Amino acid sequence: MVRQEERRASTRAAFVQAAADSLLANGVSGFTIADVVSRSGMSNGALFRYFPTRTDLLASTVEFVFARARDQYAERYAALTISGPDAITPQVLLTLLWTVMDDPSVAMVYEVYAVARTDSALQMAIAPMIRDHVELLTQLGRDVVVETTDSDPVVVDEMISLAILAMQGLVLSRPVVPEPDDGERLIATLAKAAEHRLDFRVESTGR
Repeated sequence: MVRQEERRASTRAAFVQAAADSLLANGVSGFTIADVVSRSGMSNGALFRYFPTRTDLLASTVEFVFARARDQYAERYAALTISGPDAITPQVLLTLLWTVMDDPSVAMVYEVYAVARTDSALQMAIAPMIRDHVELLTQLGRDVVVETTDSDPVVVDEMISLAILAMQGLVLSRPVVPEPDDGERLIATLAKAAEHRLDFRVESTGR
């Protein structure tokens, strides 16, 4: 029974990975079941056993990409802490968040947002995932920042929300209005705001 469950989980994961690859390569407009099946090396029948509709597959792909982004954020922060407290500054933390938010796969997921505006089934499927993702990403950011600041938790949450929303907005606008060094400028602006609003221990202790 355990092996059967493992095989099912492995098959489902293979389809979702193939769907993420297809979405990245083709965008939502070129996202097809046929391409996902081809990339996975399995059959239409197998795919439909796990994902009865295209909407189900797209929603699971959104969930997968978001979870992977959060895992990358947590892993990169863990690696960063090895360098010691001096390495953890607002600029560094924001750059870390930006590298995850600016990932091409995450950008492709935002295309799904746009399609969901006129697709009620897709909207209903991904809305809870979006809320959960923002909440979990905020919690990750809170856990990170709390280790480096004595600031009011409400202010910490405000700054994290500001950073997430600003970065999402930039990712959404870049394909249409690309600007050189826009990410760096946004990080610098957010870092100044964070330094003004948050009391970072690295600075207050003189380390």
